[in-house]
Amino acid sequence: TFSILIIGFSIFSATLLFIAYAFFLKNVNKSWFALSSCAGLLICLSFLQWWHLDYLRNGTDILPAAGYRFWLFLAPSLFFYFSRATLLPEARLHPLLLLHLSPQLLNYTFRAEIAIPLVFLVGMGYSFWLANLIYGMRAQRKRFKIEMFFFALFSVIAVFVLILGVSVPYIDHGYFYLFYA
Repeated sequence: TFSILIIGFSIFSATLLFIAYAFFLKNVNKSWFALSSCAGLLICLSFLQWWHLDYLRNGTDILPAAGYRFWLFLAPSLFFYFSRATLLPEARLHPLLLLHLSPQLLNYTFRAEIAIPLVFLVGMGYSFWLANLIYGMRAQRKRFKIEMFFFALFSVIAVFVLILGVSVPYIDHGYFYLFYA
């Protein structure tokens, strides 16, 4: 029941977060890339939660589903794009950025028992990249200690999620869905 409430809250919150980002935050990058990567990330996370809700309501194993795995493997790339667009607004866009979509290839080249831990490793890498980037900007940030606390917390969560992802072959997938939701 708690997971179902969290899923509903997170899907509703994703909509509110995008509206706040797009229309109410004044001092943030509002380029087309920033807005589209924000929307993409929130849509991705919402679809993952929708799939988790499907598991909780129907009990079907969603990990083998191509749709679920598509969003699962897209999440790290979208997280990178949004983080980059937000924190490095002057950084040039170039075609090589498309290489950050390569985690999606893991979905099609490896068995789930190998691909899922690898994609969580990629996500954890992006979390550490982001924490390192924020740390490097500490002289320019007024609320650095608060921001770094949250990015460190996100990195710890990323490690937990990595452990969860690595354990997928060894645990009931239901535990994965409950905790990941």
